[in-house]
Amino acid sequence: MKKIYLLIFIYIVGHSRLLRSKFVFGLKELKRVLHEESTESIQMLEIYQRMLKKKASDDEILWANSQFRDILKTVGLGALLILPFAPLTLPFFIKLSKTLGFNILPSSIKGKIIQKKSDNQS
Repeated sequence: MKKIYLLIFIYIVGHSRLLRSKFVFGLKELKRVLHEESTESIQMLEIYQRMLKKKASDDEILWANSQFRDILKTVGLGALLILPFAPLTLPFFIKLSKTLGFNILPSSIKGKIIQKKSDNQS
């Protein structure tokens, strides 16, 4: 069954220039976000190492803790993506989390969405 979905997806992407360009843009954006997250995660670990030696400032520790929360949010999104009908359920969970007063999106993704909205309104 998964092979059928993959073949349909490959067919659609291969025969539509618009979808192909969106797919390539999405992959580039995913690469950018993953690179940003990995760089920030390395910095977070360095701060935690300095914290153990009592050489990290309070601001650095706060930043490292917020980065750690972002990592947990990313793991949570990954878990949501493996659910059936993820393209339908993921926006529902994002909207539900905002309604309940918290955000399940990592800051690197959230910042990009806010930037896109402001670009579209201009």
